[in-house]
Amino acid sequence: MSESLEREPDLTIVVSAGAAGRSVLPTVRSIGESRLGASLEILVAVATADAAAMRRLMDEAQLTGVRVVEGGPSRGEQRRAALAVSSARIVAMIDGGDLIGAGWLAAAADTVRGAAVPVMAHPEVAVTFGRRSGWWTQPSHEDGVRLLPVAGGWACAAVARRDTWEQVAATSADDEVLDHAWHGAAVDLGVRHVLIPETLVFQRVWTDHAPWAWHPVPLPALACLSDSGGRAEVPPRAQAPSAAAAVLSRIPMGRRVGRAVSAMQRAVRSDTGRDPFPEWCRQAWSGANTLEPLVPYPRPDVSEWYERPEADRAERDATAEAYWWALAGLGGSVDYLYFAPWLRTGGGDAVLRQYVRTVRRVSPASTVGVVTTEPVESSMLAALPAEVRRLELREALDAGVHRDRFVETIVPALMVQLRPKVIHAFNSTVAFDVLERLGDRMAVESGLFLTTFAIDRSDDGERLSVLFLRRPGFLDPISAVLVDSEHFVETAVRQLGYARDRFVVQRSVVDVGPMRAARPSDGPLRVFWAGRFDLPKRLDVLAGVASTVRARRLPIQLHFYGVEVMGDPALTTTLRRLDEAGAIRHPPFGDFADLPFEDLDVYLLTSEWEGVPLTVLEAMSHGVPVVAPMVGGVGEVLDETTGFPVQRFDDVDAYVARLLEISADPEQAGLRAHVARKRIESEFSTAAFERRLREVKGYLS
Repeated sequence: MSESLEREPDLTIVVSAGAAGRSVLPTVRSIGESRLGASLEILVAVATADAAAMRRLMDEAQLTGVRVVEGGPSRGEQRRAALAVSSARIVAMIDGGDLIGAGWLAAAADTVRGAAVPVMAHPEVAVTFGRRSGWWTQPSHEDGVRLLPVAGGWACAAVARRDTWEQVAATSADDEVLDHAWHGAAVDLGVRHVLIPETLVFQRVWTDHAPWAWHPVPLPALACLSDSGGRAEVPPRAQAPSAAAAVLSRIPMGRRVGRAVSAMQRAVRSDTGRDPFPEWCRQAWSGANTLEPLVPYPRPDVSEWYERPEADRAERDATAEAYWWALAGLGGSVDYLYFAPWLRTGGGDAVLRQYVRTVRRVSPASTVGVVTTEPVESSMLAALPAEVRRLELREALDAGVHRDRFVETIVPALMVQLRPKVIHAFNSTVAFDVLERLGDRMAVESGLFLTTFAIDRSDDGERLSVLFLRRPGFLDPISAVLVDSEHFVETAVRQLGYARDRFVVQRSVVDVGPMRAARPSDGPLRVFWAGRFDLPKRLDVLAGVASTVRARRLPIQLHFYGVEVMGDPALTTTLRRLDEAGAIRHPPFGDFADLPFEDLDVYLLTSEWEGVPLTVLEAMSHGVPVVAPMVGGVGEVLDETTGFPVQRFDDVDAYVARLLEISADPEQAGLRAHVARKRIESEFSTAAFERRLREVKGYLS
């Protein structure tokens, strides 16, 4: 290595030292073993604080002709500093600690120099050592771009024109996934990634995270990752067992990817028992071990214990396809991005639709996307405004893409690449999990909002909430938690320790319909119950009311509307009790206003926990008297002036007593219903909802 360069060097090699310390020595020595036959400029880029130690290391190792360049604390700043003083028109970028195989630098430089279009040349094969030992062929340009949003692409080692690197450096922010971010930025600039045959890089892995695996954090926003370009027409299938091939062939959404996965599985099986390392690779490997003993010596058994990333290729392919499919479904650009478990007939689902309609009304130019995240079919997507983009992750989940892939890679990548103005998660554990882990990152580009309504419980009594089991500081990057009741705020503050100023009470919207006409007083009192058949709604308490009414032969007729959503092992028994007691079951309603109010006298709620239940508000808006327990936020709208409260949700006799009270004095019941309707008009109107939402910083403004 020449100590002085009297003419422009043929090649500048930037070694990005980072925290590699003395591990830079094998890197520099591997460059010296490359037999380039060209004039070189070797720049070791380090943080200013480490520069003196690095110069001493080079001197003591007698590595003359190596120049130490000082930069900022990040690897990106160090690379930029080296590029600013580089002399050659062709530049190689290598991470400190990595080793390059003989022949790559010369062939890569010739390829870049002779290319008609800008290219970035990589070794064909990457071999890892250190904390992870793996071997894989690096992806082609097309495959690399396809996998880039979710999984590792190319190793750092690359050669390109200096002006290409300068453009990449100018358009890329420093990032935890710096190499992948720079390679993606190169794609945005029209640079093609090419592989140099029969060359390799030995990549030092410093953590337990495999470089070929899922990105630990999403890549920064890149144009090449926000345009689906028709890459995924159907949801992917991650696993395609041979026994299910005939079934898969009949499923349109799984057919194309199912065939691809089957081909991959055949390829993996065909490799079984075959030495994956060609002779040229083993020769280079032996030389790398001489320079860096941490590189395992390539004995014959190395192929038995070295990791084979190709074995997981099917899952990575399916995950990448799921990303492109989801991106295409959302149209590549969204201003307001909503997440919900599903969109059905529940009160919480209706509240989400209120937010969407308000955004569309206030900001008609804004694009809106709604993503449902659970493997449950949504029956009310059609109720959204026609312009809203809809995406059901159920389709990809049913095709075999694991939920963890959405939480760890796909949804974070979508959030970053779409860069919505607002991300709003409604009770979606997928979205809550993403924002818990990456909220600080997402808050840079988007306002983050959460909504939840109640605390549920499992069938064996465990309390459940999307706010439970979250890390300290979970809400720090969240703009606001929008809830519908003061009671829920008090619970979250008192029991969970969340800061009160993170919560905003945003009352729901209830359209005040025509006042129901009073029914003739003759005949039984017609009482209706409406809701999900899940544990918190306590359909069993309604069964108790029905049994008491029947046993006492009271002039009360019970009707109930709904459908099972969450599992209740006792539901079959409860439904049988209701049937035996003469309660009349009806299908679930699409809209509360569709109920035959002219034939109904009283709305009955039996829940053990609620926010401010939308069904109570809607009944009040139609002038229907309400009997409900004082749970959750019910007491914020229901009292002795607006309805008929019951103190305990499981007090069957108290429900019956209040129903008899209404039956005995329908005029008093009508007066209370009139007061309730007036309260709805003043506090729960569309105008009131919009006014309060405008006051939420960063939502509509």
